[in-house]
Order: sequence, then C-alpha cells, then structure tokens
Amino acid sequence: FAGEVVTFVKAAASFTGEHYPERSGRIYVLNAPSFFGVVWRLVKPLVDPVTLAKVCVVDSSSSGDGGGAIRAALMERIPFESIPREYGGGSMIPLGYAPEEGMLRDLMSYNN
Repeated sequence: FAGEVVTFVKAAASFTGEHYPERSGRIYVLNAPSFFGVVWRLVKPLVDPVTLAKVCVVDSSSSGDGGGAIRAALMERIPFESIPREYGGGSMIPLGYAPEEGMLRDLMSYNN
C-alpha cells in the first residue's frame, strides 16, 4: 500500500511540475492519514525545492484542537470568509463550488 502512495505522490509531483509550474502559491495537505508522515519523508527528497517550500502539511489529528490547526494554517494566507466551513472558516460556498472553480471546469470542458 505504501508503495502505491509513493508512486502516486511522485506522479502527482511530476505532473504538477510539468503542467502547472509556479502556479501554486501554497499547497496544503490536510487530514492526511497517519502513515503519510513516513511516506512524505521518503518522497520529499524527490520534490523540486521550489515546490517543496510551498507545501504545508497540517496534522490536526495529533493537535487535539478540533481542526483549529487547519484553520490557523489556512488563515495565514486565506481570509476567514473564504475558508470553507469544513475547515473552520466562514465561507457560505460549499467546497468545490466557488465561481472560479466553475469557470475552470467550463474552460477544461471547452478545451478538452
């Protein structure tokens, strides 16, 4: 199982680097399973240093604060009212339904 995760992370990192260079301002990994830390330590050396500097892994399970660690991490870059409620924010728009996401889906459908 861990081998599949390593393969996936490598492929995702490669795909992102090839198709979306410098597009991501920050990459958040939230609610990762308990084994993620072990896999992440194995994969980290394979990730481009510029991309690596943008990755923020938030482990809320060990903090015991009911998701406060996630909200705090997101609020470093995202206004409270733009953070989905699932992550302790005040956005009334369900995750995945922001107007920008709809425009992106429409563009992808049009181009493909």
